[in-house]
Order: sequence, then C-alpha cells, then structure tokens
Amino acid sequence: MRMRITILAKLIFLLLLLTILPLSILGYVAINDAKNLGLEAANDAKVMGDRVVEDSVQSLNNLGEIIIENQAILTKKLLDQYIENNPDVTLDDLVASEEFQSLGIQPVGEKGYTVVVQVDNQRMLAHPNEALLGKVMLDSLRGNTKMDDWWRVVETTYNNPLKDSFGYYKWPEADDTYSEKYQYLTVLDNKVEDKYISVSATTYVSEFTEPVEQTKIKIKDSLDNTLASIQSATNGLSTQNTILFITLISVFVVIIVSIIFARSLTKPLKELTKVGNKLSEGDLSVKVPEIKTNDEIKDLSESFKSALAAISFLIGESKNKNK
Repeated sequence: MRMRITILAKLIFLLLLLTILPLSILGYVAINDAKNLGLEAANDAKVMGDRVVEDSVQSLNNLGEIIIENQAILTKKLLDQYIENNPDVTLDDLVASEEFQSLGIQPVGEKGYTVVVQVDNQRMLAHPNEALLGKVMLDSLRGNTKMDDWWRVVETTYNNPLKDSFGYYKWPEADDTYSEKYQYLTVLDNKVEDKYISVSATTYVSEFTEPVEQTKIKIKDSLDNTLASIQSATNGLSTQNTILFITLISVFVVIIVSIIFARSLTKPLKELTKVGNKLSEGDLSVKVPEIKTNDEIKDLSESFKSALAAISFLIGESKNKNK
C-alpha cells in the first residue's frame, strides 16, 4: 500500500531543507567574524519558509472559495430545474417537499451545507435543522449583533436579488467564540409566488487551511531553535571565501527546493481550479484529473468526483420522476 504523505508532512520536510540543512553547514564552517553572515542566511531561510507557507494558505483558500461557489451554483441549477418541472408549486409546497429538501441541502466540505431561503424575509425553505423550516428569520437575524458580520455578506443579495454575494465572515459559536467561515449566495432564475429564492453555500475556512496553520507553529519553533543553535555553533574559524562559497550553495539549494515544492503544491490546485470553473458554468461532463500527491489535495479531488457523481445522479432521478 502506498504511503500517504500529507501537506503537513511536506511542509515540515521543506522546513528541514530550508533551515537545518543549510544552517548546519554554515554553523560547521562559520568563523567568529562571519557570525553575522550566518545569521543573515538563517533569517533569509526563515523569510523564504514563511513565504512558501503564505502561498500555500492562499492557494488553499482560493480552492476552498471555488468549491463553495460551485456547490451554490450547482444546487441553484438543480432547484431551478425542479421549479420548471413543477410550475404550480408554492412556497409552502417547497417546505413540505422531501425532493426539494434533498436537492436544496447539499454537503459542503465536512461540516458545511447549502440552505435555501426566501430573499425578502429570510424564510427558511430548505435547511438541515427541520425546526427552522418555514420560519421567517429576517428580524431575528438582522437584529442580532452577533450576526452582524454574517449579515454584511448576505445584505448585498438581500438589497439586490440579481447580484450574487460572497465573502468571509465571523460565525458565532455556542461557547461565545467566533470561527471564520466563507459563504457564497446566489438567487434562482425562477421565482415562486413572485418571490426571489436564494441558495447559500458555506463552511469553515479551517477545513481547507488547517494543515498549513498547524505547520506555522512548527516552523516558528524549529526556526527559533535553529537560530539559537547557529549562534552557539559558529565558533570554528575558516576563510571568508569558504564561508561565502558555502553560503551561496545553501541559498541556491533553498531556492531550488522552494521552487520544486511550490510547483508540486500549486500544479494540482490549478488543475482542480480549472475543473471548478467549468463546473460553475454547468458543464457536468468535465473530467476531474487524477491527483497523485496522496494528500489532502487528493482528498479534495475525490470530493469533486463524489459531488459531480451525486449531482448527476440527482438530475437523472429528477428527470425520471417527472417523465
């Protein structure tokens, strides 16, 4: 069985190459009057390591945004088709319809999901919590100060149903803490009882960035220890030319390894981004590329495949029921 290598492990391995290897070499050959040179090289390695982590976080955030947007748009297409197949349906019918609920509530990541609301009064038409179905939520949501950040994202579509809204926001948890989430909200093309209906897809940002966030802590601790080791290890003396030569080699190795690592991470993300863009256009014939990284990015690829298969199945079921 092929060993699984996670993004977390890759980033830790990169950290070792960026810091311990080149800085250990510098510490071995350093001389007292070249101590500043060694520390400068260590700081450069830290900057480059931080930059790789930041780029990784941004890439994963971008991929997460695309996944959430695509789920909202694909769910919208399913519901528009349902309404077209049931032209006399009412808002109350939507709340009571098991088929509409199954189409309107789609998973987003591990903890997220889609919900369907009546735009003008935020009436819940489809929601995993059955206790909320049919309830008008506008006053309770807009009047709750804890929901101000959430309302900031939703308000764009509330004021203009022809415009999609999206963004990051702070979500209040039961223990009075806040978690960062991302939401994409779009409105159906078909009205019911002359009312606009919106689909909102949302999930926690940490689902996409947690591996990198965990590695940030390890990077800081390892770099602090490495810098301290360099300060005490630069006791042996050598020539300035030797120090310069080793430093140049170390910097060269850092640059090459960083480039290779960054490409290995961003290439599959770019491939999945292309697939996501095609899905957002409603192209269900798109093929999800095989990702061979054997880490969380491969998991996202498999999620794409599962979502695509589920949506294709639901569309087929919906067509069969209405024949």
